[in-house]
Amino acid sequence: MESIWSRMTPQFIVYLITLGFRLVRFYTLTALGIEKRFMAFRNIEGNKDYDFKLPNKVDVDGVTAIIRAKNEEDKIGLCLGSIYDIFDRIVVIDNGSDDRTRGVVEDFKKKYDSNDKLTIASYPFKLARNGPEHEATDENSLHSIVYFSNYSLSLCKRMWVCKWDADMVLRAEERDIFSK
Repeated sequence: MESIWSRMTPQFIVYLITLGFRLVRFYTLTALGIEKRFMAFRNIEGNKDYDFKLPNKVDVDGVTAIIRAKNEEDKIGLCLGSIYDIFDRIVVIDNGSDDRTRGVVEDFKKKYDSNDKLTIASYPFKLARNGPEHEATDENSLHSIVYFSNYSLSLCKRMWVCKWDADMVLRAEERDIFSK
């Protein structure tokens, strides 16, 4: 028995897509053998600067440390110094700090990052607090921890990701064990 998908012309598929039949489009593209290589995210606030894509597969071996920081100027320099040689890439996302967190990271980058493995990003939106506020926030909102987490992941370009807190310092005696 012939499938409905096999009888659709490319023109009809474009017609369905323009009408907004996203589910039909996904299955149609799959049926046509077109692999979907990423998931696209758009926030409900319409801020295109914070729309992003997550790839379905990353082929670059290595580990990226992702640090989401807010008001960590006293700790982030020590944190970065303790892990810089351990990870292949480090991504710091400043979540609207009122202090010099970003400045400390920029100073660290200028002084120690000759290999350009440290990326600094900004996410200036207030996040919903855990509990009822989080539950009432749409997952595609810029104020959702879910959206923020996925946005953070979109900045990572290695196969593995390690979430690292800005106030965590890797002790010297644990570096060898951790790097394995």
